[in-house]
Order: sequence, then structure tokens, then C-alpha cells
Amino acid sequence: MGGDKTVLRREIGPSADSDCPVILVASNGSERAAHAVRVAGRLAHAEHAQLVCEQIIDPQEGGPGADQALGDLARAVNAALGADPARCVVEICHLSDSYTDEEYGRAVMLADVASRTNAALLIIGVHGGKGGGKLLSTTMTEKLMKVAPCPVLIVTGGAVDAYRKVMVAVDFSEVSFDAVEAGMRFAPGADVVLVHVKPADGSEPDRDGTGGADSMRNMSNVAREDLVGKGVKTVPSGDDRVTTQVLEGTPGDALSQAVAEHQPDLLVLGTRGRTGLTRLIMGSVANKFVADPPCDVLVLRSAG
Repeated sequence: MGGDKTVLRREIGPSADSDCPVILVASNGSERAAHAVRVAGRLAHAEHAQLVCEQIIDPQEGGPGADQALGDLARAVNAALGADPARCVVEICHLSDSYTDEEYGRAVMLADVASRTNAALLIIGVHGGKGGGKLLSTTMTEKLMKVAPCPVLIVTGGAVDAYRKVMVAVDFSEVSFDAVEAGMRFAPGADVVLVHVKPADGSEPDRDGTGGADSMRNMSNVAREDLVGKGVKTVPSGDDRVTTQVLEGTPGDALSQAVAEHQPDLLVLGTRGRTGLTRLIMGSVANKFVADPPCDVLVLRSAG
């Protein structure tokens, strides 16, 4: 892509093994970013991962120089992580002047850092939560979703503790199976609700062949069997932490209904698949789940 133009880099906390996974978190020194760092630190501990905290500064804005910015970032990260710091590297990058669209430039530079570090997860923070969140830049986040080489976790101002309830949208595409795996990976021990939205226009055939109301009653069992049959090993038979729900309607409205009913603290979505989740994330209902996330939102994008 455009090159990440790393200016300064400092390692804090214990040294990391060269082959350990990486979790990347974007920072701008705000309380929103500090919360994202705290969540990233928890996940890094759970994954035995190195944490890379990245801040992109624009020299033309006349703020502190790179040396001061690096020191400020290191102190902010140390304060956020507390007495038990993760294996962490902090980096300062200069925003490249080659981008006419600043938001796109920042998104591309974060994606470049994720590629360079082979990050398993990229985390960004938002204000508020439970319907009151607002991204630092909604359009930048949407652009980041399109270029990020790894899953993106949008973190609200909710609890830092381990996720207790996870909802995953499932449309039987490969990326939705990946979403189930990711949700259970990053929230081990959580209750998991798998939600499938059946289009009301009949464009999706009944998966159990019964039709009508019987189909809707039996779909959850069929959905679970399909997940297990497709090799989603994290959904074992008899695991009472995992429940399934099938709703009928448009994806945005139906998922909003499910979120309101189950109140998850993590919502996991794939951005490709035959029920239109690409349009769900980037299209007409983006404000519900990206611009105004009701909880933390983990987004996976298929390679295709």
C-alpha cells in the first residue's frame, strides 16, 4: 500500500517472542483510545500475544514532535495497562502527505502496519456504547474495514472484563463460519448466540425442507448441524453455552431486534455472504453497527 513511515518505536513491558501473535491497537492519546488499549491488553494476555500500539501524527497540525509524542504514548499505554503490562511496542508514524484524502491515508497506514506486523487483530476505540457511541471518524472506520488485512474490533466504552455474551451473525458463508470461530476465540467461556436471518421475500429456500412455520421452528437445529458439519469445531454438540436463533426479515432490522433482545457485549459480523452482510456493514444500516455500535463489534472481511 502506501508505506507506514514509522518514525519512532519503543518496547515497553516484558520482551516478546519473535513468533508470538500480534494485536494492533490504534491510539490518539484520548480516553477512548486508553479504553481500547485496556481491552487490547486483556486480549493480548489471553492470546499470549505482543501488543503493538500505533499513533499516527500529522506534522502539519503543529502538535508535539515525534520524540515527545512517543513519550506521551508510552506513558499513556503504561497507565492504561496498569501493574501487569502486556508485551508491548509503541510506535509513532507521520501521516504521509501523499494522500489527498486524510481519512483514507490513516486507514491505509494502519492497514500497512497490520500487514507489516502480521497482526491477528486490529482494535480501534469509540466513545460511549449501548447506542450512544460515536466514532472518531465514521468514514475512516468504513475505509479501514475495506483495506484491513485482519479482523477489526470496534471497542466502545463498555466493560474491560472478559466478554460474557457474544452474538454472531451466520449466513452459512465461509466468512460467517470464520466469524463463529473468531467470536469464540476472543471470548472463551462466553455464552454465544448464533443468529441467522432468513429473507422475508423467500429468496432463500427452506433449509430443512418443511416450509412455513415448521421451517422457522426447526431452522435453529439445522443451522447448528450445518455449522458442525462445516467444521466449526468450536460449536461442539451438547455445548449449552451455544444457542441458535433464526429470524425472518431484512438483515439490519432483524439483527437489531436480536441485539435488543439478547444484549450481547460483543457482536461478530462477516462482510461477505449471500444474505448481504457486505451491504449491512457498509451500506444503509451501517450506523447501527459501525457508526453507532450497540456494543463492541468484531468485523471480519472475506478474502474474495
